[in-house]
Amino acid sequence: MDGYRVAALILIVSYMILCLGVGFVKKSVITNRQDYFLAGKKTALIVLFFTTFASSSGAGNFIGQAGRGSLMGVSAYWWFLGEAFLAWIIFGMIIAPYLAKFKYMTMPQYIAEELCGGDMVVRKVAGFAALMPNIVWAGGQIMGLSYVLDQLFGIDYRIAVLVTSVVFIYYTVQGGLEAVIYTDTYQGIIQIALAVFVIFFGLKTFGFNPSILKERVVDMDPTHWDLGALGFKATISSFFVAFFGGLANPILWNRAFAAKDVRAAKGAFRLSMISTIVLVFFIISIGMSASTMNPGVGDQALVWLIINKMPKFLTVLLGLGVAGATMSTADTHLNAGAANIVVDIIDPEEKLSEEQAIKYSRYATFFAGIIAVGGAMTFPTIYDLAAVGYAICGGVLIPLFVMGYIMKDKTAKTFKSKLSIKAARFGIIVGGVSACLFELVPALNAVAAGGIIPAIVFTIGTTLLVNLAVKDDEDISSQAAR
Repeated sequence: MDGYRVAALILIVSYMILCLGVGFVKKSVITNRQDYFLAGKKTALIVLFFTTFASSSGAGNFIGQAGRGSLMGVSAYWWFLGEAFLAWIIFGMIIAPYLAKFKYMTMPQYIAEELCGGDMVVRKVAGFAALMPNIVWAGGQIMGLSYVLDQLFGIDYRIAVLVTSVVFIYYTVQGGLEAVIYTDTYQGIIQIALAVFVIFFGLKTFGFNPSILKERVVDMDPTHWDLGALGFKATISSFFVAFFGGLANPILWNRAFAAKDVRAAKGAFRLSMISTIVLVFFIISIGMSASTMNPGVGDQALVWLIINKMPKFLTVLLGLGVAGATMSTADTHLNAGAANIVVDIIDPEEKLSEEQAIKYSRYATFFAGIIAVGGAMTFPTIYDLAAVGYAICGGVLIPLFVMGYIMKDKTAKTFKSKLSIKAARFGIIVGGVSACLFELVPALNAVAAGGIIPAIVFTIGTTLLVNLAVKDDEDISSQAAR
């Protein structure tokens, strides 16, 4: 092992020890569920920017997008267009400043309370839907860091998965969002430094000239320079998964709710939005460049390129930067997943004492972490894992969010809406089941190229049809209004 790899190993181990220490120290400042899930709703602009960027630009944007570029060529830009470009712009410019006005802890809590009259059925089912991307994205981050440990140090992938998961599960369980935001500030700085160097030296591999990249890609595989290579169904599915999943990404909702005020949300999300769009755009092209040098590199394109084709000092920054990038996203998704389990599913009516709520929140974080480890051991690529959660959450909750917001009477002092609560219940249940079936059953998956389009169609169609046919009875309306 050369000196650079030894230095990288020392920094990674030191960083993990620091994270464990933060979790241990921050454990004492957690007094209620708002501390655990929103860090007391006091996150100011600069810290909010770093934690939002760090949390949203983990293994998916750093490693997974390069992997997609390597495996798919320019077709990978359909996902970029849907998520990093359109979804991020809409969320950062419009939705995040609006959500910062509220003190909710989760997306399902907002949807149930603001758009469905506080209905507990809607909230619990929505909680399960939102839980999916939180678990799978945490698993994707474990995969990303494990790639680095495997290629840098020759550590068996499965052992790497277990080692990395123990660290971030521990400090997230103990310190909640207080620990997550604290570590994210440092992680965000490291990630920006890594991004600058990786983009510069990555573009240098094809002389900063897109024509050279195109020539190399076409020589290797002409279909990799064809935006329609995936076929119509797969292209539409990729775009919609990215767009709806990006809008529903629980990390974004969590950080918007955690913002100190609207001003902080506006500034932080706009900075993060611009940074992420630039990062992902170039990372995909760098992944394509890696594939022209090593056609079989696949999902590990960026890691391979840095180790083999970039200056040796980047090996050190790679280890530390990817550790920060992956753990900052994994810990946030675990924390948000625990919020779905406790705040939305187990105790939406807040009957537990604060002490009990924190205890169950820690149990829930641990449970979500274990499921994430299983996903990391099972799925072939980071985005294969991510697509499942995005389809279930985005395809169901975003259509309900849009319909509920449009139909709500915004002038009424008490909750009033043209959307029946029964219709909302039926819509998200049928939409959620259809998303799972079309995503996970191979024969159905082949029909629609995934679960996102069926989820959208069944959620909207069922909700509107039931809304026309059925009205709420007084018992449901009064229960929801409470």
